Amino acid sequence: MGKKGASKDEAAEEDNAGETPAEDVEMLPEEIAREIARYDLSTRMTPFMDKHMVLFFLGFARDSGVYKPEAVTRAELELLSRMDLIEYERDKYGLIGEAVPDSLDDRKQTVLENLTESQRTVMPLLAMLEDEDMVKKIPGFKTMDQLCADFQIDMELINELVRHAKMQYDLGNYEVSGAILKHYRSMPKAGAAEGSGQPEALSSRDLSCMWGCLASALCFRDYEESTRLIFELDEALNTFQAPKREILVQRTWLLHWALFAIFSADKVDPKLLMDYFLNEKSLSIISLSCPHLFRYVGACLILQKRLKHLVK
Repeated sequence: MGKKGASKDEAAEEDNAGETPAEDVEMLPEEIAREIARYDLSTRMTPFMDKHMVLFFLGFARDSGVYKPEAVTRAELELLSRMDLIEYERDKYGLIGEAVPDSLDDRKQTVLENLTESQRTVMPLLAMLEDEDMVKKIPGFKTMDQLCADFQIDMELINELVRHAKMQYDLGNYEVSGAILKHYRSMPKAGAAEGSGQPEALSSRDLSCMWGCLASALCFRDYEESTRLIFELDEALNTFQAPKREILVQRTWLLHWALFAIFSADKVDPKLLMDYFLNEKSLSIISLSCPHLFRYVGACLILQKRLKHLVK
């Protein structure tokens, strides 16, 4: 769904040009399609996926021959109605030959106004982050107060930077959102105290930014960076202070997201299979909260026979 490096809206024309027209999709015989649909895991997996990732599922469903292309496009439109990919949504109406509703222009205007206002606010900080000398100074700050004093900014501007990254992600600018969040994550944690000697606790915002970095990398199809972030997030969840149920839910989400890096990458990192997806902890979580993923465990073991010894 679009080449690496392009935002979703920028890639919309390319994507739709590459999509098989509805009349050219070779539909499977109804009986076969119905039988295949029985084993479709999409409805079980999408609750653990970001909306942008669900679009990938729908793109595959369109060309599978199992579902009617128009039905898939209408499902995409329902999802896009709750997103900010306005031009991509506009093109979808063209695929089914329907007029674009006037409300889409109103939504576009709102999105552009919010983006313009956010860009105006964070532009001074973004300009600093384009300066290599300024960026090199960031790891040397012990507290956020030190950074703000040296950069002559206030904490609210840092907060707006995070909101701006989320806004860029919502617009499909995955590379931009990932880069902004990477800068934020290089900054001192907001609660860090100079000379405390205590390890800095991971805050909910810190964890959310890690998830944002991973989502950006996956949607940008940077699977090498995605793999690194999966391991980093898995490690962070070991020490994150939260109820056990919440940790279980987050680990369940992470297992689902990891499938993109495992099955979409041109070359799978063996460590992602052996040291993460097929390790004892992950298999226990799959058994407890998402047994439907055992189908992917089976696929991994079939494709990687040398890993069979991990399953007892």
